Amino acid sequence: MLYSPYVYESPLKELILKYKTGNNEYLKEYFACIALDSIPEEVLDKCNLITNVPCSKEKLKLRGYDQGKVLAKEISKKTSIPYKETLVRLSGEKTARLNKAKRIDSVKERYLFCDNVYGQTVLLIDDVCTTGATLRYCSEQLKTAGAKEVFCFTIARTDKNWLSN
Repeated sequence: MLYSPYVYESPLKELILKYKTGNNEYLKEYFACIALDSIPEEVLDKCNLITNVPCSKEKLKLRGYDQGKVLAKEISKKTSIPYKETLVRLSGEKTARLNKAKRIDSVKERYLFCDNVYGQTVLLIDDVCTTGATLRYCSEQLKTAGAKEVFCFTIARTDKNWLSN
């Protein structure tokens, strides 16, 4: 299940871009509050682990931080649900500017679980959902690593009609 309360459009789009670039980690608190207002309490009560979709090494070097990890850790701090890095991003072509079909194909085998999450109910954090392919694939990886259930949160989604699954 995906919880994504906003559409990725102005003015929120500019705020998310500001968070992702220019060393604006301070916005983590604002976005964590959005998460806590958007994810039902009964879902948070089920979760016993928080993780994130990792950004690429190139983006990490450019930004100096992984915005998804920073947000996930802030949500962990506010909820007392433990945070753990459970996924690694393998190299691959950039997906941000690909069309939907190519984006879905390119995400396969881009992420790999790196830690056992057996029996855990996981809250997977990312900033924006475009096609949903990354979240689906990362959820599959977490389930392969033993997760009982995976819930996803993004600040925004690109498609007004995007349906969660």
